[in-house]
Amino acid sequence: MTWLREKEFAATADDVLWRRTKLGLRLDAKQADELAAWLAA
Repeated sequence: MTWLREKEFAATADDVLWRRTKLGLRLDAKQADELAAWLAA
């Protein structure tokens, strides 16, 4: 995820979960919220 944020300029959880990867198919809502919080930090 760090690579996506630093090199690919992924800014939102939806950007990571659905546009750049297909992790949205595997992560539950809690995990998606944790990712969003990490990206916002």
